[in-house]
Amino acid sequence: MKEKKIMFTMDLRNETLAQQKQDVVIWAQKYGIESQVQEFQSNLANLQNQIKQNVTDLISELSTVLEQYYSIMENNDQTRMEQMGVLRNLSDQYPEAYDVLLFAFQLYMPDSFGPISGGDSVEVQWGPRIPNDIIPVRSTTPPGAFSPGGPPPLPDG
Repeated sequence: MKEKKIMFTMDLRNETLAQQKQDVVIWAQKYGIESQVQEFQSNLANLQNQIKQNVTDLISELSTVLEQYYSIMENNDQTRMEQMGVLRNLSDQYPEAYDVLLFAFQLYMPDSFGPISGGDSVEVQWGPRIPNDIIPVRSTTPPGAFSPGGPPPLPDG
């Protein structure tokens, strides 16, 4: 059986969200597809609730991850390899929060510390920046939903 597509078009710019929802209900009744529209709206509400919960959880983890990150970076009683290993563990324990933390550092990090002898500039990054092709990007996107694109790309250079 071939599915038929029903187009829903209207100018929504001047209607409230409540009016728009009512228009969709009337349209669904007109074409006898109320159950499909209700299922879609239910799935959308579930997705929105899941996103809210995920973001709330992420925000609550950020202060913990930040404190641990500072502690690791300020510990001078470890080798660089030990530091990298501890940071890797932190990244594994809090993957999304760690990626957000690194992104936040990148926002406030200067591109360089200016010229040094010879006129070259030195780029500085804090903590390990692991390319996506070495460590798979962690996906928490539910099947069928789109992802905002994963962690920020590595800087050129």
